Amino acid sequence: SVFTADDFNGVVETLPAKYGMGADEMRPPPHPILAQGKVGYVGQTVAIVVAEDPQTALNGTEQIIVDYEPLPPLVDLMEAMKDDAPILLEDLTTKVLGQDTGRVSNVASQFLLKLGDPDKAFEDAEVVVEREFNTSTVHQGYLEPHTATVRWDSNDEVTVWCSSQGPFYVRNATAALLGISQSKVKVIPMEIGGGF
Repeated sequence: SVFTADDFNGVVETLPAKYGMGADEMRPPPHPILAQGKVGYVGQTVAIVVAEDPQTALNGTEQIIVDYEPLPPLVDLMEAMKDDAPILLEDLTTKVLGQDTGRVSNVASQFLLKLGDPDKAFEDAEVVVEREFNTSTVHQGYLEPHTATVRWDSNDEVTVWCSSQGPFYVRNATAALLGISQSKVKVIPMEIGGGF
């Protein structure tokens, strides 16, 4: 069987379960796991093949034909934030200091990190040097693979192998997404590359 994003429409929105380290309500991600109508980046998954054996899965993947229409690239951060920039995610609205503006743009959110009294610090400073600095995104580099392997048996028992510190959150989310009892889901945590 071959599945696309259209096969998963409406699945997540109807789930009442809570999951995740912050016990957030399960809700649709800001962009689909599978590309839907538009591929956002090279390598984004457009289809999933489910089969009983590797050869059948390989045969299924060879039957998939995707017709791509190139879109204007967004490769410069400042250009991508302009009002007239091509919109990557049509349903993404900008949040400013936690409040949704309702404005569709390529900016997901704006937030303020403030410590102390900057105005007083500028007043008291002998010299003020103003410059604009650009830095790269910095994030810890986990060593484990960002993948999971799942076996769904014919008796509706699911086994998940994934790198996670929260196997019960993974279990709860998997059961809710598949619409089965949590008792039918077994999560086997694999090695993790970092825990902070």
